[in-house]
Amino acid sequence: MKYIKGFLGILMMLFGSMLIAITIDDILIKNTILRIVGASFIFLGTRTLHRQFHPHMYKKDQAQN
Repeated sequence: MKYIKGFLGILMMLFGSMLIAITIDDILIKNTILRIVGASFIFLGTRTLHRQFHPHMYKKDQAQN
């Protein structure tokens, strides 16, 4: 499951960058929405990959409670 999530993170980053690259030519509202979706895919993919390589940062410390 760890490798699948890492692969999905990479795919989301690549797909997001493709969406942004497609919309460079025009400045229509549809293209602006695609840029926003592409940027959000890049951020979600980066977060997914970060969670795979640094899972200890996302676990709550039970000793402090």
